[in-house]
Amino acid sequence: MTASPFGPGSGSNVTLHPSLHRFSIPSTAVGPIFVIVEFLTLSLAPYLGSLAYHAVVVPDYVPPAQPMLTVGVIMAALYLVLSNPRGPFEVEELRSISLRAPLVRWLLALMFFGVVSFSFKMGDAFSRGAIMVGFMFGATALVGLRLAAPYTVNMAFRHNVVEGRRAILLSDGPLPPTMSMHDFMQCGISVHGWFQLPAVFDSEGSGALDRQCAEVVRLARERRIDEIVLVANAFREPKVADVLERLNVLPLRIRLLPRADSAGPSLRPRKKLDLGAMALTVQRPPFTRAERRAKRALDVLVASTLLLAASPLLALIAIAIRLDSRGPVLFRQTRIGFGGRPFMIFKFRSMYTTDNGPVVKQAERGDVRITRVGRLLRETSLDELPQLLNVIVGDMSLVGPRPHAVAHDRHYEPLIPGYAWRHHALPGITGWAQVSGLRGETRTLASMEARVAHDLWYIRNWSLWLDLKVLMMTIKAVLRPTNAY
Repeated sequence: MTASPFGPGSGSNVTLHPSLHRFSIPSTAVGPIFVIVEFLTLSLAPYLGSLAYHAVVVPDYVPPAQPMLTVGVIMAALYLVLSNPRGPFEVEELRSISLRAPLVRWLLALMFFGVVSFSFKMGDAFSRGAIMVGFMFGATALVGLRLAAPYTVNMAFRHNVVEGRRAILLSDGPLPPTMSMHDFMQCGISVHGWFQLPAVFDSEGSGALDRQCAEVVRLARERRIDEIVLVANAFREPKVADVLERLNVLPLRIRLLPRADSAGPSLRPRKKLDLGAMALTVQRPPFTRAERRAKRALDVLVASTLLLAASPLLALIAIAIRLDSRGPVLFRQTRIGFGGRPFMIFKFRSMYTTDNGPVVKQAERGDVRITRVGRLLRETSLDELPQLLNVIVGDMSLVGPRPHAVAHDRHYEPLIPGYAWRHHALPGITGWAQVSGLRGETRTLASMEARVAHDLWYIRNWSLWLDLKVLMMTIKAVLRPTNAY
């Protein structure tokens, strides 16, 4: 075991201060908190400006609160719409936010108010001097908040008020003395484990690396890790590439932090750790935060509507299945979902058997296991309707790579390069591969390779419009089924 500020790390995971952040604020909450503070501050600015203006100009007059508070709320809301079109700031953005952009947006909010008040002839209801003083109050508050944000965030990290991004460290040897827990905390990183990679990369070391990366994957899922930080010699590419290949099942950002001794003789080692300037992002999640939210909103809206509208049909199908054959109405099977996490998928039972083991045989044309009602359900894809429940609970999406049985994932993953990247998106009820004619049984490896290629194309080229296009194409595919049996 190698001694370090983090504890031993050769070959096994190290849990670092498990109760350190028990009462800390999650880093994901910092952005929304900052947005709320900005909104409340700007909402009050016009009213406070009005009080200050009239206290100087007309000392005996006390302006009414409601009109100026209404103006403040409208201007603050418009400012937030302009400032956060993709959602609240991430905690890292708060440490390097600009001053010019928010001031321009606050000015645009003032101009919008001026246009509206002129258009509706409301200018006489407000004092122009009070509005301008309120605007200056808001601008001053914005500058103060933006300048204070980096120092506040750093202090919150330092005193464990805010938990940084949950991360796992991987290193190709003992960590440099310049890297301490304090440094990572200052960078907004909450280290939940450290693994030291095998020193010798031979056949035995390869097996050890397999076991170690499997443990990293397990810990990342268990602790809901946000990113992986790899501290390694940047020029030792085979080892770095092998680690990345084994971790690509995780839809997480992976950053490479080169050792000081691998940066070259012309570069001086930095005294202070700065992940933003020193680390290289070698893997990033395919969807941004705003894209995930937009996709999730579409899923919940459409799935809830369809489930409510189809409830009478669902009841009739359930009765037909019970009358047709013995067995449960719903077929449940373990599938691999987002990030490689297993989940239980729901379908209407269409077969006499309910395989969910290490060997799962795909349905084929003329399959004797298919029931009479099941044949109709499979041809019309009505057996997939219960997966709307999977969408609502968040295990699946309306559109995405179709989830395969665990046995099929284990069979194809070592045979098809990039297969694990399918798990970087939520599995879907329908998908780009399915509407492109790659539905049903995959008799050959080439047919599965084609399906995976379409899935990866979808992940790389995702957009909300692509999801809507696939949903429209799915309706056509259901009306004219192919390879459905």
